[in-house]
Amino acid sequence: MFGDYKPIQSYDIAIWVPSLERYLETEAAKRALKGRSVNHGENFSPILQELLATHRDLVDFRIGDIVKLASAERPVEIAFYDCLKTPDREAAAFHAFAPKYVPGKTIVIQQDYFYESAIALRIRQEFFASFFEYLGAEARSAVFSPKGANPSRVFRKGSGS
Repeated sequence: MFGDYKPIQSYDIAIWVPSLERYLETEAAKRALKGRSVNHGENFSPILQELLATHRDLVDFRIGDIVKLASAERPVEIAFYDCLKTPDREAAAFHAFAPKYVPGKTIVIQQDYFYESAIALRIRQEFFASFFEYLGAEARSAVFSPKGANPSRVFRKGSGS
């Protein structure tokens, strides 16, 4: 369908932590896991990839730390972030993906926007507020769309990190 190109880049460190347990309580999750369990500290990428196997032609799994792996080769139409709670991850995502946002088209969903300790995320977003339209919020998430091209100076190494 897309050749070698996979339109969805999925970044996940894929290391199980106890706070993920609550997601296994649903009947759908229990059916999908087929009785398997994951232990604290264990890599769950094989299960993740198996659960999404029917979408293999769409998803480019990038397993590991987004700080080291973040890159965008093509324009970004939808950016859904659930990993920007720390300054280093927020900066890596911004510098890798924001230059590829398409003004008036890209939708940026920041799931951690209202998370208590995601201060760097809010500071950067508010600093660049004139370049984004705020589309709304739900729970801890905020949604934005770029209004115009971001100034190139913000993407130089060391700026705004």
